[in-house]
Amino acid sequence: MIEERDHAEDALSDMFEAATGERPAWSNWFGFRDAVDVVANRHDESNYLEIPEGCVVVPLVPTTEMIAAAMNSIDVTFDDDDYIFVHHDTIYAAMLAAAPKLDGCK
Repeated sequence: MIEERDHAEDALSDMFEAATGERPAWSNWFGFRDAVDVVANRHDESNYLEIPEGCVVVPLVPTTEMIAAAMNSIDVTFDDDDYIFVHHDTIYAAMLAAAPKLDGCK
C-alpha cells in the first residue's frame, strides 16, 4: 500500500511540475486533490488562445441571429446608372454584434 502511494505521489508530482514548472510542496494543507485542481485550472486557462487586437471569435457557420441582423441592416445605395452598391462593412458589423460572445470577451 505504501509503495502504491509513493507511485501516485511521484506521478502527481511529475504532472504538477509539467504544468507549473515546479515540484509540489506536499503538506497537511496541500495534498493530491489540491495538485490536481491546480493543474486542471491551468489547463482550462491555457485552452484559450490570445485574441489579437481588432479580432473577435465568431462561429464558422453564422447563427440565425447573425443572419437576421445582416438582413435587417442591408445598406444599399444606387448610383445614377442604377448600379447597386452593397455596404458590406455595415452588414458585417451587424453580424459581429449579433454573434455569440465567449465568457470574458467583448
